[in-house]
Amino acid sequence: MVLAVINLDVMKEMFTPDKVDIYHKNSFTFKGTAPLLGKGLLFTDGDMWRRKRKIISKFFTHEIMLSNVGTIGDIVDRVLDKTEA
Repeated sequence: MVLAVINLDVMKEMFTPDKVDIYHKNSFTFKGTAPLLGKGLLFTDGDMWRRKRKIISKFFTHEIMLSNVGTIGDIVDRVLDKTEA
């Protein structure tokens, strides 16, 4: 079964450390894409997910994200320009 989530509140809940064991990511879809996309944060669960999330969360602090808002906005604008063309 594949679940596509577009609601930000649901996504936030799915990626909360205390909920990681509820939403398993070891389905056929994830196993099939692992060789192509690797075993990063989105494609792991359980203890491996917790370790990876702890490492990467240091790079997503409020201050760091605020300092990158302009750059992220510029990239989004470029992508939207290409898709509208």
